[in-house]
Amino acid sequence: ITIICGGLMGYVYQITKKPIEKQAKQTQQEAYKLVMKKATGFKKYEDQKIKKLSKQLKNNENNVEIVQALKAYQNKKNIGEIIQVIDHDGFGGDIELIVGINQQKEITGVEILSIDETVGLGMNAKNKEFRDQYKGKKVERFEVVKTGKQSDEEIDSLSGATITSKAMTGGINGALEFYDLLKGR
Repeated sequence: ITIICGGLMGYVYQITKKPIEKQAKQTQQEAYKLVMKKATGFKKYEDQKIKKLSKQLKNNENNVEIVQALKAYQNKKNIGEIIQVIDHDGFGGDIELIVGINQQKEITGVEILSIDETVGLGMNAKNKEFRDQYKGKKVERFEVVKTGKQSDEEIDSLSGATITSKAMTGGINGALEFYDLLKGR
């Protein structure tokens, strides 16, 4: 019975593997368009360049990993960068984000590819109201506060989910720093 069940599980895995990968890729492409609405095309940076620049991240206290970076184009004109980042310090584990940053270093959007936080607390990071705190801001670094934001650099923490708020912000700060490295700043 165990051998038959194991064989069936392996068979089902092989059947569902490609559709799952296809769906993940489609979700990723949709996220690119959401964080950089004006883009008509994207071009990936080489993996070697991403690895090389990732090693130069200075403010990596939140255990951030840069997964991918793309140039966003509007009719062959570079209008910004899209950076895919994983912050490994979420309360429930990794939080994978896609961050759009235009040529003026302004956040154009933040989308969450994967998150596994506490329902009703950390999962509220998926809410548009929380993610929109970053949008339209031009800062060097964000900081999470619990007492109400007073400036563009400050982000209101999710109630009962400070760790998640800090992980999200750490990932976005990592994307901002990586953007500077891409631009040679």
